[in-house]
Amino acid sequence: MSNNDLFSIDVNSHLEKAAKHTFGSSSHYPVELVRAALKRKANKINIHINHNQICIQDNGSGLDIASLETLITILDPSKQALQKEEAVEKMQTRNGFGLLAIFASSPKKILIENVSSYGKTEILFMNNLIKKKPCSLNTGTRITIFTRRNRNLSKEKQILKIYCKSAQIDILLNNCLISKKPIFSHHIAAIKIEPSKNNTREHVAIPESGNLCIIRLFDMGIPYSYISLPPQNGFIFNAAIEYSGEITENQIRSLTEHTYSLYKWLADNYLSFPLNTKERIEELIFTHYRSTGDTSFIKDFSAFKKFKSEKTLTISQIINESKSHTIYAILKNKEYLIYNTDKRFVLSLTQDQGDILMNLMHIPITFLSPLFQRKKLFYKFYSFSKKSLKQVIFNLFIIISNKKIIKPEHLSYSEKFFLNTLNKYISQNNEALFYNITINMIESRLPFLSLYQKKCCKKSVKQKLLIKRNNPYVKKAIYAVGKDPKNIEIFIPLINR
Repeated sequence: MSNNDLFSIDVNSHLEKAAKHTFGSSSHYPVELVRAALKRKANKINIHINHNQICIQDNGSGLDIASLETLITILDPSKQALQKEEAVEKMQTRNGFGLLAIFASSPKKILIENVSSYGKTEILFMNNLIKKKPCSLNTGTRITIFTRRNRNLSKEKQILKIYCKSAQIDILLNNCLISKKPIFSHHIAAIKIEPSKNNTREHVAIPESGNLCIIRLFDMGIPYSYISLPPQNGFIFNAAIEYSGEITENQIRSLTEHTYSLYKWLADNYLSFPLNTKERIEELIFTHYRSTGDTSFIKDFSAFKKFKSEKTLTISQIINESKSHTIYAILKNKEYLIYNTDKRFVLSLTQDQGDILMNLMHIPITFLSPLFQRKKLFYKFYSFSKKSLKQVIFNLFIIISNKKIIKPEHLSYSEKFFLNTLNKYISQNNEALFYNITINMIESRLPFLSLYQKKCCKKSVKQKLLIKRNNPYVKKAIYAVGKDPKNIEIFIPLINR
């Protein structure tokens, strides 16, 4: 049965365009059906999906009269085209997305069973006819959509699991409970904010990585949009807001104020965190200080370690020490070398810490040079073993995967253009690397091999950057560079030198 059995060509076209514009992905519409059920105050939702249909049942308050009239207007063949178009326009508002989702999959048949304060109703739309009768449900709504068979079933399920993981009620997908997960999965600190005057629920977290502020907007516990902002007053945070309107400057200011308390807590508890988290906290607090000059976090921040000691110092303590004697320092990544400290006051600093103390706090610091450049015997052995192991692993991959460097005459025009553009970019931006590396494209049988493999050679021989021809990122990069050579900048970060 074609779609023309249900709709006129004009209305059908309008519905398809509206759904595509509203939902983006053709597999997103089940999420909007779930959100609509939540708006009907359901506390339990059952979803059944197969190749022929999707069925969503809830125990909420039911579809209201206005929603039912909108649906009937679209599907009733006796209604005028203008009335149908007006009904489609109503469904393109946020409150109408749940109705628009019913038509997003170009259904062959629609069955709606609804129990509300207006009574029990069953409405069947099929063969250009509408049939009504009392339904057998005791409460809530059940919407069954009979769809085409070429839907992306796995993608629909995946999107449902991703978007509904933070919903506050139990949602069953094919009789399996969708697992609940926290709103923020990669963060070092978080705080839940009490509902404001606008009745919005807000969460703020400090991310483990990144230098942007990401604000995610939720409607009924399901995300629908996000905003990326530069650091606000030097603060970097992620936020989740249960809010269906437009984000305001006052809300951003409120989020920033709560981020201040998180930064303060991180600075006060710095010593209790593991090393990788300490590095992130330093990055955040130093970034804030560079942006604002505010010393409220950094003045009592015990991040500066004394050489060959577990003792850490604050900037205030370092300033006091600098008044009585010279401050010396060594780089943290050079601690394995031998120095003549001679009972001096020596700090072990990262480059970032040294920059803060010397260039921003204007504390005079003298960096010590090692007594000799030769490394310790153990470190030399470790370094040699590491390089040898890399070489052995690489040679093993060469044998197993049958990597073959593709000759230029066997490359397509787009592949040659990509390699030439990459060579040109490297020569313009990293001349030293350009003269010490050759770039080739290879075939490989093993799917788990990386995007590229830099061959380990002696220092006197050029290294080889081997780019895997069939890697999906390489294919996308070749296509993008073919469109515009400037897109080579997208590929460069993937090469971890």
